[in-house]
Amino acid sequence: MMKISMGYPTLEQEISIISSRQTSDPLEQVLPICTKEEIISAMETVREINIEPSVYRYIVELVAASRNHAAVQLGASPRASLALMRAAQSYAFLNNRAYVVPEDALRMTPYILPHRIRLTQDAKIQQCMLKTPIGIRICLPWFPIYWSFTKKTMLLMSIMTNCVL
Repeated sequence: MMKISMGYPTLEQEISIISSRQTSDPLEQVLPICTKEEIISAMETVREINIEPSVYRYIVELVAASRNHAAVQLGASPRASLALMRAAQSYAFLNNRAYVVPEDALRMTPYILPHRIRLTQDAKIQQCMLKTPIGIRICLPWFPIYWSFTKKTMLLMSIMTNCVL
């Protein structure tokens, strides 16, 4: 599972949303862009993206780092390792590669790990004062946090990893 914040529309956008639904529901006009078989095929292709043993170790070490930090009451479970692996495969797929590199896992970490970590009460208080969520800093204390994914890319990855948003 991935956590992705879509944010809120502006006031003007929200007014447009509700006014456009006064007499109709746009969901009634939604047309499929691909078949069920195409989605299943894409998911199977993602699962076949190669991962070297060293990258498996890297993924597990990223997740395990969340279990050994003073600010963490409860670290991420092995399910987080599985989700991070699948997200890294999806990222590699979307970048036209048949293999995962460590950076793929690193880039997916802020979408997979922070919501799986329970912080101590002190850490929660500190997080209110930080711009970057402390859960990401705990998992990646040595790495400056710069990500720029579009919501569309994240939605595609969510579909390909068989995750629910």
